[in-house]
Amino acid sequence: MAKKNLYELLEILPEATQDEIKAAMIRLGKKYATQSQKNETVRAHFNQIKEAYKILSSPFRRASYDDFLRQSIEEKKNSKEYQRRLKEKVIKGWQIGKQYAIKGGQITKKTVLSVWQFSKRLAQKGWQFSKRLAQKGWQFGKPLAQKGWEVSKQQTHKGWQSGKQQAIKGWQMGQQPILKKGQTDKQQTPKELDADELKLIKGWKVVKQRPSSRYLRKTLLPGEKILHQAQTHWFYYLDFGAVLLVIFSIYLLVFNPPFIGESMPTVSLWVPKIISKQRLEFPVWYLGLIALLFVGLMMLWEAFVTGQTTQLAVTSKRILFKCGLLNRTIIEVKLRRFESITIHQNILGIIFCYGTITITGMGGVKISVPNILAPFRLRKIIWLVLEEYVEEESFEE
Repeated sequence: MAKKNLYELLEILPEATQDEIKAAMIRLGKKYATQSQKNETVRAHFNQIKEAYKILSSPFRRASYDDFLRQSIEEKKNSKEYQRRLKEKVIKGWQIGKQYAIKGGQITKKTVLSVWQFSKRLAQKGWQFSKRLAQKGWQFGKPLAQKGWEVSKQQTHKGWQSGKQQAIKGWQMGQQPILKKGQTDKQQTPKELDADELKLIKGWKVVKQRPSSRYLRKTLLPGEKILHQAQTHWFYYLDFGAVLLVIFSIYLLVFNPPFIGESMPTVSLWVPKIISKQRLEFPVWYLGLIALLFVGLMMLWEAFVTGQTTQLAVTSKRILFKCGLLNRTIIEVKLRRFESITIHQNILGIIFCYGTITITGMGGVKISVPNILAPFRLRKIIWLVLEEYVEEESFEE
């Protein structure tokens, strides 16, 4: 609701005379005098009428009010005109900007499409060229690969046969009884393999022995000798997560499945000038797969190094354990401080004859070695060594 001016409160025109103003006040006084005593709203309105009459009944104050009223009306008109013009300018600017935006979008779209088509044609030509080059290389290298495979197959078969014979001989030598104190090698009698032991080894690879390492030979004390050296199973060299990562990466790199798509973003990389004088574009997908392949190979290499450097040996005085190449872990437990041995096998360990051995010594010292070959045979050897050496030393004392 708009605020009323003084003339509207007295219900008269701005051109009214003093007599008309006085008559209007008398009329409104008769109208609101009685009601103003009962109603607060009517009383407030009647007070506003009185204030308006005081201003308009004085010629000087009325002239000042008329000037103020005239200025306020002109300001309202000017503000409306300014808002109208501002609105017109905003609408006009919006229309011009819209036209420029539409034209710029069309130009940008055409430019992007032309660049995309050019790069797509260039990529297709490069792919066709590399495909033809790979086909020629495959045709040239296939006969060589077949010949190399046949030669390596023959050599592997010969090596397998000779290794099998040597392993069986090593097993027979390892089955000889443990030397007692004062007993020489000539006093030993070879032990034949019985049927139960043949069932336990399950193949020539299980009994294949490797010579004692340089570390074990240097660690021996005067009068100490190595009685048995445990072997790790070939499962030790396998990291199934790394194997799956390598196979997955090689499959995607070689076969290039269609779900990769043609709109794969590329990265510009520097290459030696012998290959290309300009920077080459490589898809991000292939760079990621190469990185995954590298990570998988490093994981397999770590497992291989750990398996090769893991050694567990039983001597006439101690149980020795070493693991690691650059970051080594070495644990030694005297036979007289030995407490217990624990063997843990899962379903694969039962099938392939391997398990995790935990040797506990006094004071809470533990040696835990996973994927040990023929763990029950190692346990039997440890108890025989303890019986022959520790009990005899106690008896002599």
